Amino acid sequence: MLKMKHMTLIATLLTVSALIFSGCQNQSQKAVIDPGAENTSQEASDSVATPDSSTQGETDTVEPTTNADEVPAEDTDQSNGTSESEKEPYIWPDFTLTSLDGETSQLYDYKDKIVIINFWATWCTYCKQEMPLIDELTQNEKYHVMAMDVGEDESTVTDYLDANGYNLNVFMDKDQSIAASFGVSGFPTTVFLGPNHEYLYAYPGMMDEKTLETILDALDEYLEP
Repeated sequence: MLKMKHMTLIATLLTVSALIFSGCQNQSQKAVIDPGAENTSQEASDSVATPDSSTQGETDTVEPTTNADEVPAEDTDQSNGTSESEKEPYIWPDFTLTSLDGETSQLYDYKDKIVIINFWATWCTYCKQEMPLIDELTQNEKYHVMAMDVGEDESTVTDYLDANGYNLNVFMDKDQSIAASFGVSGFPTTVFLGPNHEYLYAYPGMMDEKTLETILDALDEYLEP
């Protein structure tokens, strides 16, 4: 039964991932992590063709800092022929969170629900388009939703939130170390962890409502007892 649930989850998320790759396969790899480079990123992203000509799955790029050892790959263990999908899930290590108002907490303080970490920046074009969806999701008590701003200061983020009337649970990743640990190379990127902080999935691009619903339905079904 567990193996079947793994396979169902993988099949569903691979379908979602196929749309991501269609949208991002020609994405420029040039780092544009400073706000002044937003126009360059926009031009690179606009050249990408997606299946429905929308911007779903597109990102503004950042400096790739992936630690390949951090994210479990779906691969086969050559020693025993067992796929990763049949093994125990990877439990993400605890780390310190710093909120917009400077209070600190730990990842492991957020438990018993799916943890959704949305990596974003105020200058990111696609983050701006996706943010109303993240703001709405934040109000859903079924999930722990973290809006993880990367590489900016508090005043910049506060001004952005006030101007748009968002009520987000914002955390600050000023030195980009949290984003780096998850291998984030573009904004927005959304990571999904399980109730026990097991790594479930990451979506590197802008989600629309249908995509988010598909991901959450698949994860909810997978996590059912």
